[in-house]
Amino acid sequence: MAPAFFVLAMLAVFPAYGASAPLLIGESSESDAEPSSEAGTLSAGETPEADASRPGWVDTEPNLVGDVYRMSMVVGPFTTCKECDDHLPEALQKAAGQYIEDYLGHEAAGRVRLPARLLLERVVKDRWEETRSYSVGPMKNLHVLLEFDRKFNEEAKEAWRKVRIEDRIGGVAGMGVLILGSLAALFGLLKVTARKKNRT
Repeated sequence: MAPAFFVLAMLAVFPAYGASAPLLIGESSESDAEPSSEAGTLSAGETPEADASRPGWVDTEPNLVGDVYRMSMVVGPFTTCKECDDHLPEALQKAAGQYIEDYLGHEAAGRVRLPARLLLERVVKDRWEETRSYSVGPMKNLHVLLEFDRKFNEEAKEAWRKVRIEDRIGGVAGMGVLILGSLAALFGLLKVTARKKNRT
């Protein structure tokens, strides 16, 4: 009974131990994927046949290689490769946003947004298009290898620094408006008081 109780206790403390998968844009998992709304409703996808061209990084868990964070994501399934490409920029922003939040903290979540062109040129290191069979027919998945290196980290930190400077400037400007408004009100009150004294 003691070993079984220990295993149950470990599972309760570490429920996500060993669970990992590539980031899937738009769907919960590749094996139970459904297409976008324009493609209609799909039942679970069939297990893909072995493909000699399938890169090894497609099934690799996110990891650090030196000072570079590597991960893969999936855009799809969609009916055409063009649809995958059209959704790629949005998917990159989402993946970069999650990485930036982990790297810079929750305060930076959703506030640091790097140009899509920079992400395409700097972060995307490889891509592989996959065709899988579903109950409605063949569908396309775009697998993308992403790398966030030291240079990307520096650009993210610089973008976050500018955001915080803008916040401070906005705070100072708001305080200035409040002070000016208070002075204007005080000046108006003094004028009214002076007029009353002159009348008396």
